[in-house]
Parts: sequence; C-alpha cells; structure tokens
Amino acid sequence: MIDEALKEKLKHLPTDPGAYLMKDAHGEVIYVGKAASLRSRVRSYFQKGQAHETKVLMMLSKVQDVDWIVTGSEVEALMLECNLIKKHHPWYNVRLRDDKHYPYLCVTTSEPFPRVLVTRRVKADGNRYFGPFADSQAMRESLRMIRRIFKIRSCNKKLTGEEQDRPCLNFHMGQCDTPCSGRIGREEYAQLVHDTCLFLEGRRDSLVDRLRGEMIQASDELEFERAARLRDQIEAMTKVIERQKAISVELVDQDVIAISVNGNSAVVQLLFVRSGKLVGEEHFFLDGVTDETAETALGEFIKQYYRDATYIPREILVSHIPADYEVLRE
Repeated sequence: MIDEALKEKLKHLPTDPGAYLMKDAHGEVIYVGKAASLRSRVRSYFQKGQAHETKVLMMLSKVQDVDWIVTGSEVEALMLECNLIKKHHPWYNVRLRDDKHYPYLCVTTSEPFPRVLVTRRVKADGNRYFGPFADSQAMRESLRMIRRIFKIRSCNKKLTGEEQDRPCLNFHMGQCDTPCSGRIGREEYAQLVHDTCLFLEGRRDSLVDRLRGEMIQASDELEFERAARLRDQIEAMTKVIERQKAISVELVDQDVIAISVNGNSAVVQLLFVRSGKLVGEEHFFLDGVTDETAETALGEFIKQYYRDATYIPREILVSHIPADYEVLRE
C-alpha cells in the first residue's frame, strides 16, 4: 500500500524529462531511473494491476519517498542518471562492480615535466587519464613499456627545467631521460609525453610512421645519437604491434562489447580495436542484475563505463541492442 504523503507527492510529478530517486524509510536512495516523462514513468510503478518483475516488487515494498530532478532533454536525463548511480550506488540498480577500485594510468600533463602514475580516481585537474583497467597486470605491462620506450620519469621531484642534478639509478637502467639533470629539454620531453599518450590511445602504427620519418631526418642531419634513440623506440613499438591482431581492413577505432547474463550474475567482455587492430581487452562484472535482460544490463554498463572512459571511439559494436539505444547513440 502506498501511503497518503507519497500519493499526494506523485500528483505533482511534471511531464518533463528527468531523473528520479526512490528512497526507503531511512531516506536511503535504493533506485535511480530516468524518463522522457517523469509523470508517466514514475506513476506507472504505482498503478493498480500493473505487472512487475519480482525485483521491482521487492523495491516498491520498501519505497517511502520519491524525489526527481527535471532536465532539458532525455539525453541530459540519462547523463544525470549515470552521475546519481555513481554517487549513491543504489541497491536495486545494475551496477558496475567495484568500479571505484579499477586503476587508471594518469599522465600528469598539468606539470612542466609530466609523469605516468597509477591512480584509482579520475579528477578534473588538467591531467590525462587512461583506463579503467580491470586487468591490473595489463596496466602494469603498459607502464613498463612506457618507461622502456619513452623513458618518462617516475620520481616525485617538482621540476622547473633549471635543475642540474646527478642522474639517478633510473637513468642508468635506461628507464628515464632525467630532465632533472638537464639532459633533455622541455620541448623534447613534451614530445615524449605526447607520444606516450598516442601509445596509450592505441595509435601505435601512426606513431611508428612518424618516428621513422624523424629518424631518417635525424640521420640526414648527422644527428646520429637522436637517430639511434628513435630507432630503439621504433623497434620496441614494432614488437608490440606485431603481437596485435589485425581484424579490420578499414583501419577504424572501435570498442566491441559482449554480455552474458546468468541468473544474478553478468559479465561484460570489452575489446579495444584501434586503427583496425586489436590492442587490448578487459572484462567487467555487474551487480544487481536480478530479473534483468541482457539488453537492459548492457545498456546500464554502457552508461556507467563510458561516463568515465577517457576515450570513446566513433563505433561501438554490441552483442545485443541495449535498452535506451537511441538515447545512448545520441
């Protein structure tokens, strides 16, 4: 039975698009949804004779209050819904499991001489983030390759470019060009950082082509030390590229997503295709999928994953047409 206070509140629901929050007796948000018309969608939960799945019936038995936020469009409502799910982690929503624990690689581009760090939180701080990585081993391997190929520093020194320190152990191990010693200038180091970002984006073929041209130019200009260094970078990246499988002759960027739902469990497999080559894969588990179809669960994954994704390709191939397909595509 719906109490009189909630029944009265439902009379004032607007017909605008927006997001709604269902709360229990303790004021805890237990479900977040979005709607093209808040009035139609929210009131449909409480209509007599309405057939609901077991999960929805359990949720409604605990609902004591409903709040809503009006938006300008259904797309805005979808984005707001993502943010609210991220904030409240409602029990009855499909949730990307432990997403706050997935690591990212952060390129600290807000610093004069950036570093590459592992972090578990994305911030609007002027830095560039790559991830999330569900497979921490793959992330560590990427970090090792970056230090071997591009020799980006990993220390915590605050550098200005005026330092003339003695090179540290990382330099002697071939893992840092030590901007702290003045051996590399700010402009040249910035190019290494730019190349690191291209590498993390999966744009390795175009990066190798450019470096090969620079190597030839350096050799022609008798800059043999620089040419040798570029040669070593090219050889290291070529070995990485050779391990990647070409799956498209169209040289496009794509994410390929498949989902499997079995009872209360769901797993999503995500393949990253960059310039026609498979450059990586991740898998994610979803919670709260009771009574959900694969289409609904996949739609929820797409909303939550791409909310924080650092790169979204032009094409996303899916195993099922997700719920809210048109809005997601827009």
